[in-house]
Amino acid sequence: SSNGEIPYDLIPTGNNDTISAKSIELVEGDWRNGGNGDVLLVTGNFIVGSAMTNNPGTNNNMRIVFRGNGNSNYYAEGVLNGTFDILVDKAVAANVTVGGNSQLIGSNGGIVNIISGNLAFDGSGNATLRSSTGPGLIVGANGTLTGPDDDELTFTGSWDVNSAAGWDMQSSTFILDNRSTAANFNQGNRALRFYNFELGSNDLAGWGLLPGTSSDTIWAENDFFVSNSGARMANVHVVVEGDYTSAATSVVLGTKPQKVIFTGGADQVVSLALNTEMDNGVRIDKSAGKVTMNSEVQVNLLELASGNIVTGSNRLNVVGINGITGGSSSSFVDGKLRRSVLLSSWTNGVLFPVGKGSDYRPARLRNVTLTNTWDVEYLASNPKTAFGSSVNSPLDDVSTSGYWTVQAITVLNILGSGNTNVSLSTNGSSYSDA
Repeated sequence: SSNGEIPYDLIPTGNNDTISAKSIELVEGDWRNGGNGDVLLVTGNFIVGSAMTNNPGTNNNMRIVFRGNGNSNYYAEGVLNGTFDILVDKAVAANVTVGGNSQLIGSNGGIVNIISGNLAFDGSGNATLRSSTGPGLIVGANGTLTGPDDDELTFTGSWDVNSAAGWDMQSSTFILDNRSTAANFNQGNRALRFYNFELGSNDLAGWGLLPGTSSDTIWAENDFFVSNSGARMANVHVVVEGDYTSAATSVVLGTKPQKVIFTGGADQVVSLALNTEMDNGVRIDKSAGKVTMNSEVQVNLLELASGNIVTGSNRLNVVGINGITGGSSSSFVDGKLRRSVLLSSWTNGVLFPVGKGSDYRPARLRNVTLTNTWDVEYLASNPKTAFGSSVNSPLDDVSTSGYWTVQAITVLNILGSGNTNVSLSTNGSSYSDA
């Protein structure tokens, strides 16, 4: 048929049968496939308004193949019962557009394989791509996947992305949910860029791509969100240009992000249910804007490259020895910084890169003969208001431009007693002993 409708139950019973058509539209009734390995070869549209059923059985899968040079539409809001594969094997510039709340992959699994051409989503609904076995999604070297604009794409299963530039999530929300722990994810050591990325699964510990090399990266061009309180994230770099929000309360060692990198040119917010989720490390590397903490955050390593992190009423706790790199007038902690200090190893002192607003006002601790945890904060307010103006000799007066609070929180006496020197700077380069 060059362009036909099927208004009745169609029950092909042979094996490896092929039906070729410009377009296939199932208006009413069920497609109840009885054969193994049957193929629907389509150059135009595939539209199913009701259910399609593939009778269960070994290797009993139906394959829907899109070919040709023109664009096609896929619309399947009915349930796909059984095992279904969808292959996109079109001209490189041609689209197969998924509409509405379409289901991709059947209830018993299957594969979406984009060999050549672009699989896109029109954003008219919330499509789902579910697979209990992997890989559920394959993006070939000549294939691309384009997410829905301003809508959601829910995904389960696993993926294998071989296309160097085959992943464009536009302004969609990509939801990874109810994933099989046995599935593997291969992204070819490339950072896949999402827009909004949401982890809804309760277990990501078996995610194959994550425990690999340092090049394994999830990149959220807007917000990164963990919606499940039991979510577990394996070792991976998370790059986020928007807000980082997590409801996870049971993140354990070995399932946390390897490093969370805040980048982009807009203000960002961090909200954590568990303050140790970012334990492994945080990097601030922004072209503009700041990162504001809506909760306590604890890290082993803090990298300050560009942009400030504002703690507000919270505290940033750096527990790793040698745990801070960087720190300058272009990147510092605006608020209370807690840092662990091991003995007195640094000749130039242990740096606390703090400040307020646009003013960088670092402090250094020298001659630390104890193992301490210290809190340091710079406040750009008049100390005479907080402490009064009386001084003892040899001091003459109290500055009105700002002050530091420096406090030893915990002390472990290993080398005996000693005096710790505090040096303060108003310009970030020269220091005066307090």
